[in-house]
Amino acid sequence: MRACTIRGIVALLLTMWFATHIGEAQSAAGSYSPPKEVTLIFELQDLPGRDDPRSLWELTYQWRIADGRAFSEWVSTGMDSTKESQVGILISKQSFTRRDLSKAENRQFKITVPVAGELFERLSESTQRNQAIWVDATVHIYDAKLNRQIIERVNPAWRWPGFKDGSARVVMQITPLGSWSWTSARPSANKNQPTETKTVTLPPRP
Repeated sequence: MRACTIRGIVALLLTMWFATHIGEAQSAAGSYSPPKEVTLIFELQDLPGRDDPRSLWELTYQWRIADGRAFSEWVSTGMDSTKESQVGILISKQSFTRRDLSKAENRQFKITVPVAGELFERLSESTQRNQAIWVDATVHIYDAKLNRQIIERVNPAWRWPGFKDGSARVVMQITPLGSWSWTSARPSANKNQPTETKTVTLPPRP
């Protein structure tokens, strides 16, 4: 009898716990209104050959959103670019080339996309229906001072609430010694740590 009573109490507590957390999730979903537009910024922060007119920065990207499970399954297969178009929906896809990198405006590229249709639906439901937002880009940088070509894949990803404000930034740089890195920053759920960053660094050429 005592065992049955304990099981009953545990079941009741679990029911209350689920009801509370589901209610919180539904409340959060109801209170979250997607931004009117989403923004992605690519920035080439610095490079030794910035003032050399022969230096250049080229980038081709696609920006997508998908259910978290579908995104994870695609990642587990090695992020096959030939299958990427089958995962979620496209937010934006472009290419650009920048020269005269001594000018700050030529070292930044900003994309703004209105939130409408399926993108609005996915962002609206992101508290209950886990969404992944990611960029898959190929970057080509030629630093004339170092006489170094960098061609790399850059692929940051964000999940709610990391994309709650609808903005994302990817910052790239080449150090004087020739190592190169890219960093993606997103809002953090930790109030004491307003941003979280992911940095990928490649060593200088031997």
